[in-house]
Amino acid sequence: MSLANALNLLRPTLPYYIALTKYDILHLDKHTFEYRPHPAAPSVALEMAQAVCTMGASSCIESYVMSRMLREGPKVFAFDALTCEALENFDLNVSTADYLQPFPTVTIELPQDYTKKRVVPFDDGIRVDEGTHAPDYLVVRHEPNAACVLVLMHMTSHQVLTRLLKLDPAWTLEEMWAKGSRSWDAKDSLSMTAEEKALGSSLSKVALNVCLMATAYGVKCLGPANPSHYERLQKYAKLARKRGQEETVKAEMEVRTAPVRYAFAQEVTLFHRETGSVLVNAHLFAGMPSDTMTTYRTKKERSGSIN
Repeated sequence: MSLANALNLLRPTLPYYIALTKYDILHLDKHTFEYRPHPAAPSVALEMAQAVCTMGASSCIESYVMSRMLREGPKVFAFDALTCEALENFDLNVSTADYLQPFPTVTIELPQDYTKKRVVPFDDGIRVDEGTHAPDYLVVRHEPNAACVLVLMHMTSHQVLTRLLKLDPAWTLEEMWAKGSRSWDAKDSLSMTAEEKALGSSLSKVALNVCLMATAYGVKCLGPANPSHYERLQKYAKLARKRGQEETVKAEMEVRTAPVRYAFAQEVTLFHRETGSVLVNAHLFAGMPSDTMTTYRTKKERSGSIN
């Protein structure tokens, strides 16, 4: 399911998702992740938050991240399959203290020719035989005050894989990612297959690398994902202002939650890092072994690596 289709399904509950953020009903800081009722919040939003809290950490992360993405408006990046594959293999050897995102919440749509190669089995706890699913899109949320990054991976089965990565100043991002991988279990969520865990780790790395590169190279706005639909929403919002406060709020919420596409401000060409390759006539090479590796290069002939 595409992000646009997912948002269509969520449309009846958009006000309540946004209320979770507006009233900080699901509160996250360095020490707690808890339900905090607010007297001004809609009762449906409070009931939804209570239900989410009984379903475990993964459901809390999903609702927390989605509510903030919707309130801020979806900021969407999209790449081809080769770029996504390259992003899985970039090292994250920078300090967690240096981690930044271009926006607090970033959404990454995955191309079909990438996801069709990443179909994995799942166990929903009900079926005797395992089903299969593949990733649709990613959402990554940076919470500096809580010293963490939350990653959400929406699957074609409508299940969601989530991860909360702690930004410990003593770690590099690579160490943070590795420690998160080891601690990813199913104590309070559905059990995960080995293939799902491996996929989740790869997708987490894609999400973090997109955010790092977008911060390093800057971003440019490409406009609404669906320009004609966005124009209709704007026209409706303009008319709604003449019909009263309730209609205005609803129409403006529809405009705000429409996905807007972004890209790197500079064109970046990504290359796979080949491991275990053979350098022919290596005895004739006078440089360092690291000089034989290229991680990525921009078309402005500026080179570098996230190493």
